[in-house]
Amino acid sequence: MHAISRAEVIRLKPVAGRDYGFALRLYLQAMKPLTSEFIEWDEPEQRERFARNWNAPNVRIIFSGRKRIGWLQLDETFSEITLQQFFIAPEQQRRGIGSKVLDFLVPIWRASGKPATLTVLRNNSARLFYERCGFAVAGEEGVKLRMVRR
Repeated sequence: MHAISRAEVIRLKPVAGRDYGFALRLYLQAMKPLTSEFIEWDEPEQRERFARNWNAPNVRIIFSGRKRIGWLQLDETFSEITLQQFFIAPEQQRRGIGSKVLDFLVPIWRASGKPATLTVLRNNSARLFYERCGFAVAGEEGVKLRMVRR
C-alpha cells in the first residue's frame, strides 16, 4: 500500500441516501473480528445497534476523488466533541488518510475550546493511531477505553 500523496484530495461530505448501506457494511466488517473477542457476534443485534446509533446529520462520508473510502460520526455537546465512529476501508488504511482527516478536524475542535473524546475497544490497534494524533487514555468503560484530546 502506498502512502497518500499530497495531491490526493480527501473530502468529507454529508450523507446521501445510498451511504447508509456503505457505512453499515464497513462497520460490520471492522467490528466483527474485534467484538467477537469479547462477546458472541450477533449480526441482527449489531445491525439494530448500528441503526439506533446512526445519526445522519452528524455523519460525514470520506471520499478520495469520487470513491467513498470511509465515514465518521461526530456529536457535539455543551462540554465536549465526541468522535463516535471513524472507519476507513481496510484497503485504504495505513496510507495517512485517517491522519489527514484528523488534521482537518483538530483545528476546528481546538477553536471550540472543548476537549475531543472517543472510545475505542481495548483490542483495537486504532488506539495507537489515536495516541499518535494526541489522544490519551482517560479511563475505561467496560471493554472500551475512553480517550481525550485536550
